[in-house]
Amino acid sequence: MSVTTTSPTAPMTDGAGPPRLTADLTLSCLRAAAGDDAGLRELPTERLVALHALTETWARAHRLVAAALDERLHAAAAGPPALTERQRQVVALLREGLTIQAMARRLGLSPRTVGKHLERVYRRLGTSDRLTTVLRAQQQGLLLPMGDGQRAWADTPATGAP
Repeated sequence: MSVTTTSPTAPMTDGAGPPRLTADLTLSCLRAAAGDDAGLRELPTERLVALHALTETWARAHRLVAAALDERLHAAAAGPPALTERQRQVVALLREGLTIQAMARRLGLSPRTVGKHLERVYRRLGTSDRLTTVLRAQQQGLLLPMGDGQRAWADTPATGAP
């Protein structure tokens, strides 16, 4: 969108694209917002229609941006996403570099079930690959440091082989 200084009666388009927002038109809008609509009364109908379309587009964009910001702020306020015990186990086994088949054997589940747990972990952590998932889980404190005789996932006592 280009901003130019022209008279209120000058054409708003150059024929090649959408209407241009002119400095005079902007000033007229600001005056109207302040309660002085004299500037808008001077505008031709074509410019008023174009201005209305432009403000509707801005309002729609404003709503979309505000909704996205609200979503991000709520997510940030909620803290790290909670993972189920099984999901933490799957992430811990990811950290060990196991395949889905190996994780399934270790957990006594089918490979399809492990894959579903992994999909849900990706969604909850906002990741799309194994490395990023493990790193994000570690950053958010969802995995305990690896140690002798200790499971890699939080909130689970050590009990023999996983």
